[in-house]
Amino acid sequence: DSGTPRRHDDRLSSSQAHKDHAEEVVHAASKAFAAIDKDKKGVVTKFEVRAACRSDPTVKKLLGLDGHDKAQADRVLSSMDADHSAKLDPGQFEVWVHDMLEWRRKPQTMENVSRQAKQ
Repeated sequence: DSGTPRRHDDRLSSSQAHKDHAEEVVHAASKAFAAIDKDKKGVVTKFEVRAACRSDPTVKKLLGLDGHDKAQADRVLSSMDADHSAKLDPGQFEVWVHDMLEWRRKPQTMENVSRQAKQ
């Protein structure tokens, strides 16, 4: 049946696209983490993230902090610190970047955007 291989190919294409996206996220997160971790201790603080956002618009945009005031940025940065250690390791950072990029990829309704902004 000529339809079966096509569906199989579509699944493979979708799987490959997902794998490619995951690799892009890891690369973007790794690159941003390295740019933020100026002291090369392997963890970043809120202060290092803020400094990187001031000096590197690419980092600021990747983290979704472009266009935010300091209070909004602090809320976003606090949400990144899942274990409340005041430091982010590369794994925490990667998960957060992945979630941010996934959120951006999904169509956002005004209701979802308003709800997210209030959090």
